[in-house]
Amino acid sequence: MEQTEQLVRSFMVIENREADLDAVVSGIERLDIINGNTSLLNVVKALGEYLTSEDDATRAKGVGFLSAVIAKCPADKITKQSSHVLVKFFCGKLDDSDTIIPALRGLVPLTANKSLTSDDVIASVKAIFEHVVMKVHIQSTRLSVFTIIDQLFSHYRDVLKTMGNDFLRGYIELAEGEKDPRNLMLAFSIARVILIEFDISNFVDDLFNITFCYFPISFRPPPDDPYGITPDDLKLSLRLCLNATPRFGPLAIPLFLEKLSAGSGSTKRDTLKTIASCLPVYGITITRNHALKLWTALKLEIFQPIDPETAECALETTQTIIQVVYPSADYKNTGEYPEGLGKLIVEECLVFLKEPEKSKAKPAIKVLASLVQTTGNFLRHNNTYRTDGFLPAFITRYTISETVPHLISLFRDPLEISNRPATLTAAENIVRAVRDVYSPRAGNESRRSYEIERPLDSFKDELLGIFIVGLKITGGAPPALLAIDAMVKILGLLTGDEIAFVVHSINELLVAANYSVDDDVRMTALDVLSSVSLVAPKHIEETTLPLLFGTLPDSAPSRDAYAEHAQYRRVLSSLTSLCTTPAFFETLVVRLSTKLDLICTAPLSPIVDREANAAYVHAILSSLSKVLSRKVELGHSDIPKYLDRLVPRLYGLFIDAALSSDKGNETVAIHPRLIHIGSRVIQQIIQTASAELNSHQGTFAKSLFNAYFGREISAVVNKDQAVGSSFKPFDVGARSWQTEVSDAQKALIPLFTAPLISFRKEVRLPVEDEPSLLVSLSSWSLDTTAASNDHAISVMHAISSIVNKHTEGLSTFISVQGETLWEENVVAAKVLERRRRAIRLWTWLTKSLVLRNYDLANVYVDKLFSIFVDSSLGWDAAKAIGSIGSGGDDVLTKQNFAIQRVLSTQKYFNSVLPRIVEGVKSHQATTEQTPYLVALASLIKSIPKTMYAHKMNELMPLLLRGLDLPDMEIRADVIETLHSATKDTGAVGETVQNAVSEHAGSLVTAMLKNAHIQGPSFSRLRQVSLQYVGILPQIVRYDILHPYKMQVIRDLGKCLDDPKRHVRKEAVESRFTYGG
Repeated sequence: MEQTEQLVRSFMVIENREADLDAVVSGIERLDIINGNTSLLNVVKALGEYLTSEDDATRAKGVGFLSAVIAKCPADKITKQSSHVLVKFFCGKLDDSDTIIPALRGLVPLTANKSLTSDDVIASVKAIFEHVVMKVHIQSTRLSVFTIIDQLFSHYRDVLKTMGNDFLRGYIELAEGEKDPRNLMLAFSIARVILIEFDISNFVDDLFNITFCYFPISFRPPPDDPYGITPDDLKLSLRLCLNATPRFGPLAIPLFLEKLSAGSGSTKRDTLKTIASCLPVYGITITRNHALKLWTALKLEIFQPIDPETAECALETTQTIIQVVYPSADYKNTGEYPEGLGKLIVEECLVFLKEPEKSKAKPAIKVLASLVQTTGNFLRHNNTYRTDGFLPAFITRYTISETVPHLISLFRDPLEISNRPATLTAAENIVRAVRDVYSPRAGNESRRSYEIERPLDSFKDELLGIFIVGLKITGGAPPALLAIDAMVKILGLLTGDEIAFVVHSINELLVAANYSVDDDVRMTALDVLSSVSLVAPKHIEETTLPLLFGTLPDSAPSRDAYAEHAQYRRVLSSLTSLCTTPAFFETLVVRLSTKLDLICTAPLSPIVDREANAAYVHAILSSLSKVLSRKVELGHSDIPKYLDRLVPRLYGLFIDAALSSDKGNETVAIHPRLIHIGSRVIQQIIQTASAELNSHQGTFAKSLFNAYFGREISAVVNKDQAVGSSFKPFDVGARSWQTEVSDAQKALIPLFTAPLISFRKEVRLPVEDEPSLLVSLSSWSLDTTAASNDHAISVMHAISSIVNKHTEGLSTFISVQGETLWEENVVAAKVLERRRRAIRLWTWLTKSLVLRNYDLANVYVDKLFSIFVDSSLGWDAAKAIGSIGSGGDDVLTKQNFAIQRVLSTQKYFNSVLPRIVEGVKSHQATTEQTPYLVALASLIKSIPKTMYAHKMNELMPLLLRGLDLPDMEIRADVIETLHSATKDTGAVGETVQNAVSEHAGSLVTAMLKNAHIQGPSFSRLRQVSLQYVGILPQIVRYDILHPYKMQVIRDLGKCLDDPKRHVRKEAVESRFTYGG
């Protein structure tokens, strides 16, 4: 007790600061109530003289201290007797203006626990109603009041109900006029409970007034609002009040109509959503009484909308009205058609559809479609199919029975031939609405069955007929195809013969030999066939695929046969879209493999166009690659089996072509572009294979190495493919590479490196010593007499991938042999091309280490910086510094199972950028600064702009100097970087804009200078320069940029005569932004 009194006295003599209060209360806890060392009674006794002091400040301070202790005290430490005493005490303090605020704070924790008696609850509520005048208190005090009421509702709702009208009268007076959003969130939740559970018959108008006065919500939270209350939160809470009781109906609907006619777009949407949520509660009688007025208002928002979103809300509200007005009990199994609003809406819309080409026809068909969909929307909301719920299927049948015959008659009318596309569009909307009702889709769990209700059956043949005719009408194919697609997706609508007829009609579009069918129509037709393949794949397999495969030629058309080239490309595009399913893809692989055999094994002759054949084969392989990409996205599991079916066949074609070329029999398959796309197909299949030693990637790795290093070609080709045995693109057993290997065989190196790059890290390479393999591969890639530049880079990619995935076993190679590689091939080598290749290899090794955050990565980077002083290699090293920041391009990627540590790129950037900036500042001579400027330009191009945008004030002067570098591609990269950085918003964007504004004059001068550099390969530089000039007015203030306006307009005028069209276009657009 003494310690308690000491703590209380210490608090009462210090200034009333919150931090001091917390410290003292914590001291009480340590004694304390929690551990039973003291009690609330002791605290009250210690406060005795302060609680009854005649000094207002002292008395308020004592009550505040007691409230704070109670707030900190665990609920189980406050007994029912203590609660009773404390509630009585705090209620007694509510009539004291000096203690009312701390007293309310004390009631908050007391009403939160369940130890109060009924008398305590009633006493506290009556005291609040009697003594608290909300309008004179600040927000936090009013929040305490609402919190108390809300907590009493949670635990003592039945007690509050016994107060009857007294409680309602008091609460209405309490809540009236509240404006703070934090308080309103509680007030709305309290009001909803009152409206639902209390007898409000004597207070309907009053409750309506204290809730509807906030509608519509116009609250806009301040920037960086710490409370996180959004306008939508308030709108939803208020909406739950307005739809809480049907008694609000007669009062609310006229006011809803008033708000709808005079509000902004946001207000209209809020009103429409509120009406839709309220009408089912207000009931059928009230809704029918106001149905015509509601439709009149909604019609205006649908037919003359201020924006599409508002129109959509109006349609949804129309559906709700129909749901409420026509309950199934009135029309169950009667077969009669609806009278009243439903009939009126249909009749009015059909009037507009007499002229389907007019603007009013589009919203009219949307209204009719929404009537068809109404039941589907309600059932989707309720997640079950109910025949005793709202709107029955007869509204769907009635709308269809009135609309579809009208559209069919209109389509057949000879006087309306020009309007047939518009008519087809209207019919398509109706059919799609039926599909949405009966077809289960994502988010639609409707259990309605078309096979039970069948509303389209009476018109199915006529509809299908006009849609098939529409396929051949100019402008009619798109809506006709969409309608047919919808009919196919309505399960039970079309028979097998009808689907076959549909497929036959669409097939004609796909194999059209002219250009009358555009690509958009063709893609839509393919979508329809894809839908058919899901419900009736037999028709696609037996008719469409044979037709398409039969259209493909066995050899490429001549180079000048443009129509034939376009035809086979369209057919391959169609097959690419259709053949993603496992069964169809297997057929695709078999048939296209046969085409490849026919073309690739045919020897070239003077009468055979090599480039035309190569283009045809490339198109076939590209189609396979596209389908594989799509299958990977869809997660298909059948791809790995083609490691045994397709991959050996491709290797057989390419290896046989190389060996035949050695004998003088050249074939098309050794074309570099074909090898590249072939390796891509192989890589895609390898990526899906598993990594076990005796399965998939592990087995294939053995076969691959046996073929390339062991001359066992049979390991990677099919048994039925007869190829020679002299395949030896290189021999890893020799220290010097076999330079006599033919170019045709060396051209197949990408077929070795592509799968090697895609192996998972668990796959161990089938060699005795991986470091020795890497040394040998490195030597081959650096030998300018053995490997071409492209083949050397391909091998470097493989080396980088191996190092990245197997670093643990390659520490000697990375440290010792890496050092030897640098000294012998970069420092000591005499041949410049070999040194440059060594820089490329070193760059790829560094990339592999940087991505892993490997310890020696910094050593490799230091080596590149060390040769900036070399005039012959400085630029190469500088560009390498920048390219390392881009990661692994398409080599060291997650798809290829490369190891990429989190934030590795950012760590690299943060370590390299200061060195580059310091390098520019510490060197005086331009020649010494240039490599650092090149490194900076390359670096920021290859990394995300979020990494450097905040440093633009420091980097801008350096980037401006980069615009004077002799390499035009680097200049263009710098400008694109500046352009990209300006697209940011927020704090980062503001930093960039400030930097641009500060150097606006220099930027204008530099851009105009680069915009006039002529040369056939410099058009990209001119284009990006003009683009940047054009966006400057959006970034820089007018007063800063205005002095340069006339100079810009004058110089841009000279660019209007540029020989490149895309440059002239940018000049025109940029000149327009300056008012020129």
